[in-house]
Amino acid sequence: MTRLEELTQKKPVPEDELLDLLESIPVSYVVVHSSWYSKEDLAVLREFLSAAMRSERLRFVGRFGPARDDVFAVTKTRAGGKGPPARRSGS
Repeated sequence: MTRLEELTQKKPVPEDELLDLLESIPVSYVVVHSSWYSKEDLAVLREFLSAAMRSERLRFVGRFGPARDDVFAVTKTRAGGKGPPARRSGS
């Protein structure tokens, strides 16, 4: 199991550790395929995502595709440290 897999499977998701790892790789975007998760696991993941957005380390970009997958920018690794402006889900 990779460190990334290990961190994403912890409950609760260790926010700082996971974000530090994503920034060090460096990852530009995180795509959440909600249909891949159980309701319980998705709730844990959403708690992590909410905390990461409050700390401004992730920025919501939008929902895309027929499954309406959520896309987040990793703000530290996006050009100039800023992600694109948030898009509304209906856009």
